[in-house]
Amino acid sequence: MLEFGIPLKLVRLTQATMEGTTAKVKVENELSESFHIQNGLRQGDALACILFNIALKKITRDANIHQRGNIFYKSVQILAYVDNIDINSRSPKSLQEATIALDRAARRMGLEINQANTKYMICGTKKKYVENVFKVKHMTFERVNSFVYLGTLITTDNNTSAEINNGIALANRSYFGLVNILKAKNINRKYKVIIYKTLIKPVLMYGAETWVRSKADELRLGVFERKILRRIYGPICEGAIWRSRYNEELYHLYDETDLVTTVTITRL
Repeated sequence: MLEFGIPLKLVRLTQATMEGTTAKVKVENELSESFHIQNGLRQGDALACILFNIALKKITRDANIHQRGNIFYKSVQILAYVDNIDINSRSPKSLQEATIALDRAARRMGLEINQANTKYMICGTKKKYVENVFKVKHMTFERVNSFVYLGTLITTDNNTSAEINNGIALANRSYFGLVNILKAKNINRKYKVIIYKTLIKPVLMYGAETWVRSKADELRLGVFERKILRRIYGPICEGAIWRSRYNEELYHLYDETDLVTTVTITRL
């Protein structure tokens, strides 16, 4: 995965938007003296993404690397999104050639590859010994067994279970951030269910369209969801004894499609 640094020549395209712009820095309740901003864009300016996409599109075109189809029908392929570029190659030689072509096209636009954030990974079941770094001319890239690309964990052995576990861990962080609300007695259960469906469940299901699940994965997903549902609906009292609700009782109260079925529908 290649990541580009700060654009240089695009500064000229943005100077007009900053003409006559001044700014101040606020520290606690005190403001600094005003100063002029002569380049760049205002924070949140819609032009930032547009201009960078234009530059990145030209770079990928000038590099003359295939962007359509898949790697099974060609020796090298490129995937570009925002400032991240992923080069897929069937051989080290074609990967080197593609990286050199991309670096050459980027430098003509005033961009350069961020070596610190660029990683090299070998995928597949058959792997012969390779060095821990991948060198292309003046650049050196670290070899890794996994990395996060566009929010999705990709591993060298295409282990989907690792991605699912990562999603569960992230959703757990969201859950513990909202646990005081989910166990509050003065909030209606239906609102707690809405919180789960809108703030926790989407975090877990990010990228679920590509998951190839095992029975163990489905078990972990079900356990996670029922943990939250038990927090929302609480225990039940039978006589003078309190007990946790059974799975069937939880889903009867929930009255929604369970998480595993939702993931299956998402894939379809």
